[in-house]
Amino acid sequence: MIRGVALAVCCLSIGLAGSAQEVYFDQSFPLKVDSVTIHGRGGLFGIILAAAVSSDGGVYVADYSNRRVVALGADGEVRWTTGGEGVGPGEFQLVYRLSVDADGTVHVLDQARGDITTLSADGAFLDRARLQFQFRQIDALVVLPEGGYAMSGVTDYGDGVRDRGVHIFDRELEPLRSFGPLPVADNRAVLGYWGAGAVTLTNEGELLYARRGPYEIYRYTTSGDLINVIEAPFELEGSPEDAIKIDEAAGRLGVSRGDPVDRPMPAQQLGHDRVIGGRLLADGQKLWDIFSEDGALVASTPVPNGWNSLVGFDPQHRVFWVAGESGLEPVMRRVFVSWRASENIN
Repeated sequence: MIRGVALAVCCLSIGLAGSAQEVYFDQSFPLKVDSVTIHGRGGLFGIILAAAVSSDGGVYVADYSNRRVVALGADGEVRWTTGGEGVGPGEFQLVYRLSVDADGTVHVLDQARGDITTLSADGAFLDRARLQFQFRQIDALVVLPEGGYAMSGVTDYGDGVRDRGVHIFDRELEPLRSFGPLPVADNRAVLGYWGAGAVTLTNEGELLYARRGPYEIYRYTTSGDLINVIEAPFELEGSPEDAIKIDEAAGRLGVSRGDPVDRPMPAQQLGHDRVIGGRLLADGQKLWDIFSEDGALVASTPVPNGWNSLVGFDPQHRVFWVAGESGLEPVMRRVFVSWRASENIN
């Protein structure tokens, strides 16, 4: 589910759809926030579970509680909504993950049914296909430029698959290959609730896999060839077993929430030579970390309160889309950014 502590070094005035808020970023952080607009107030969203940014700068939101998809244009205005609870064409049981391809076709994973629905750029139902095996957890869905899908998650399906975190499927959802290490856990059963980590697509059509412990970001080709690994210089406190408690007694399995722990957040490409990742700490603080192409840490900064998950970047307009809350309402933030003097987004 998509859900900061501010460092008072550099004060930025941010417009919030008619109001203003002071947001602080560490002055060493190469990104500056120029302005922010908030979208979705007034009850547009129920629970934002996932979102994806399109090539035209719009964003598509998976609304879990309303069982629908909401499309916002690059200007933040609602373009369309579609879905509703049901089993018919264009209806959903559990809108869980989604992705959008270059022509605007939206691909929606229904976790309850184990299938992917495709919607046209204007929200019309096109098709539905079923996954060939079950996942215990799916962290992200990506449509590949050459067709087919990449999914990150945890499954018990077969040797060479169950011990990997990234899984490639063809257009018909036939499995092709799996790669990428799962998070470190003494009890593998915990990973079915903890997850593997999110996978995202780079501008070059490669994959970034942010492993959910330790804090490592892997860059792969879609064929599964490892390009490089960013090993973040941060020791995360806690383990999956600390966060999730599993008890087996009298043949019954009990699962409960454990202690808050640190965990990595998804990674996004900012240009050909920059990657942004993040950390959600046990005390609730969120931090963004920017890395260079060779994996060196460039800088870190606390994330403002109410900014929960960076879901995508529109390089043409230099806009981040960030899911979060405003006044206890789920919203999407359109964050206009620029680089400080010596930096540049390519």
